Amino acid sequence: MSKTWEHYQIAAHHHERAAYQFKEAAKYHEAEEQERAAHLAYLAHGHAQHATVHAAAAAKLHVGQCDILAIPGIGSSSKKNMHGKSTGDSRPRLVPSNQETHHVTETSRTSRGIA
Repeated sequence: MSKTWEHYQIAAHHHERAAYQFKEAAKYHEAEEQERAAHLAYLAHGHAQHATVHAAAAAKLHVGQCDILAIPGIGSSSKKNMHGKSTGDSRPRLVPSNQETHHVTETSRTSRGIA
């Protein structure tokens, strides 16, 4: 199992524990046993914090894996769409082509009254 999924699994476990502890704290709160309710709420908060830490670590690892796959020449060399046809480079272009840049520049100049 990858480290990413280990973190997700640990985060899910901590979320479950937090939910259980919050539910128990609510029972004690209803019974007006405030000290025990406060203790259980404290434990629940700790589990929620641990879950957040592991979810963040998993997300960070996941982004790192996606970045590696997005670099040309690394990862799958032939990407296919749902119809089985090769899609080539399916990543969005971050830099506009020269024609698009020229159009934006001309539009900007015209809107500012520059010829």
